[in-house]
Amino acid sequence: MKLSVSDAVSASKYSKNVKKGPWIVLFYANWCGHCTHMKPEWNKFKSSIPKGLNVAEVENSSMPLLEKTPEIRGFPTIKMFKDNVEVDEFKEGERTKENMMRFANNNLKNNTFNGNSNNHSEPSDILNNIVKDLKKVKSKKVKSKKVKKSNNHNSNNHNSNNHNSNNHNSNNHNSNNHNSKKVKSKKVKSKKVKKSKKVKKSKKVKKVKAKKSNNTVREVLSNSVVLE
Repeated sequence: MKLSVSDAVSASKYSKNVKKGPWIVLFYANWCGHCTHMKPEWNKFKSSIPKGLNVAEVENSSMPLLEKTPEIRGFPTIKMFKDNVEVDEFKEGERTKENMMRFANNNLKNNTFNGNSNNHSEPSDILNNIVKDLKKVKSKKVKSKKVKKSNNHNSNNHNSNNHNSNNHNSNNHNSNNHNSKKVKSKKVKSKKVKKSKKVKKSKKVKKVKAKKSNNTVREVLSNSVVLE
C-alpha cells in the first residue's frame, strides 16, 4: 500500500492502516530544501519497494492530524514502523534509492526490526524470555555464592596458617627465652662458685699467714727467754 498524507481524510486513512504490517514513512516539509532535493530519489524508491512493505509520506502540516505522532527532530526523516510501533530510523548516509532500499531490506530480513525496536511480542514469547532471564539471574547468584564461599574458605585457611605460624613463632620465642634464662642461670652459678672458691682460698691463706705469724712470735719470745 502507498499513501500520501496531506489532509484530514488521508491522515485518518494512514492512522488506520499503519496499525498493521511493516511501513516505511517519509516525514517532510514543503519549505525544506533537503526534502525537495531528495524527493526524486524517494520517488525512485517508491516505484521499486520490496514486496510486503507499505510506504507513506507525511507532510509536516498534516502530522497533528495523525492518531499517533512520532518524534521528529528534523526534515526529511525516514522511519520504519511495524503495527504502528517505530522500529528504526534511516541513518545510512545520503538518501539515495540504493541506500533507502538497503535500509528497508535489512529491516525486512531482520524480523525483530533491530534499532529503536518496540515491536509487540506474543505472550508466550514474553513469558519464555522472562523465564530465561530469571534462570540467568539465578545462575549468576549461585556462582556469586560459590565464589564468596571459596574466598571465605581461603581466608580461613590463611588465618589458620597465620595463627599456627604465630603460635610456632611464640613457642620458639618462649623456648629461646627459656634457653636464655638457663644460660644466664649457669653463668650466675659459675660466678658464685668462682667467688666461693676465691673466698675459701683467701681464708686458707689468711689462716696460714696467722699460723706463721704466731710461730714467729713464739720463736721470738723463746729466744728472748733464753737470752735472759
